[in-house]
Amino acid sequence: MIKNYKLIGLFLVILINCTLIACGNNKYNVNISNKKVDKEITAKEVIKENNIDTLDVVNKLCSNEIQNRYFEEQGNKLAVEYINNLFSELKLEYVFGTSYLHEFIFENKDCTTDGKMISEEVPLNNIVGKISGKNNKTAIIITAHIDSFGKGVLDNASGVSVTLKIADILKNSLKDNLPNYDIIFCITNAEMQRFVGSENFVNDIKEKYENLYNVNIDCVGLKTGGPLALKNISNINESENLYESLKSTLKENNIEFTDTVSTEKVEMTMKINDGVSDYVSFEKLGIPNIHIAQSNIAPLPEKQDDGVETLDYENLNKLSAALESWISKIKFD
Repeated sequence: MIKNYKLIGLFLVILINCTLIACGNNKYNVNISNKKVDKEITAKEVIKENNIDTLDVVNKLCSNEIQNRYFEEQGNKLAVEYINNLFSELKLEYVFGTSYLHEFIFENKDCTTDGKMISEEVPLNNIVGKISGKNNKTAIIITAHIDSFGKGVLDNASGVSVTLKIADILKNSLKDNLPNYDIIFCITNAEMQRFVGSENFVNDIKEKYENLYNVNIDCVGLKTGGPLALKNISNINESENLYESLKSTLKENNIEFTDTVSTEKVEMTMKINDGVSDYVSFEKLGIPNIHIAQSNIAPLPEKQDDGVETLDYENLNKLSAALESWISKIKFD
């Protein structure tokens, strides 16, 4: 009987942890059909006249071919391969060795529904590339997670597509006017396993630079959602400068935002000095960070009923252009 209580207790701990991860609720009640993908979309087809197509990126990541990007699913590997190919087509520079793939080991310890314990080491990959600036002592890192519980259109194919769009615009706009810092693009994995991918990335990148700054994009572009939620949720003083600087650029580009948190979950985790996305890994190491998410997105359509038609791609492109303008001109103290 005591053993059974222990198993039940372990199960409850795991369940509570899961509810603190990602942008919103893991359970929801919506009725949205998925847009069908009639053909396979390759990396070369997405880059049309040097422009990333955010709709095509979301279509691919949420296609019937990939289906589910959860860390232990085949779709996760297919999504990583797809983003890796896109980085190559964009001709981003390597950050670690001679590959965009940043491998790490996830120690998966879990309990099955029938009470059996799981303990395994799972090799996974972040995808990391960069645009070098004039000074390689400072870097601004744009992160967005690729894993999902289901098709994950809003959470977080939306953020991945914006990150890629920013990279593509910057590759063209910075040819003759490089900033005084490196710009790193990190598509993280296993965010939903307590940010393990970004945690491994931060531990490996921190020794390469004297100064680091993080911009985390997670859950944006929902048609039925509100404006961007840009309340400073960091305890690091320099993070406030990032928020204020970004707000100024967004005003210039007519991007709506509000001084609030995106969900009640964010507010709840702030009270226990925790968070809901990959910015947590930077926050823990004292690295200034900013979290870009949308307000009024709960309950999230984040699993099988999460359809590509739920996003506003014109707004995603508009946001990408505004963020590119800010990232290329930001002044660091």
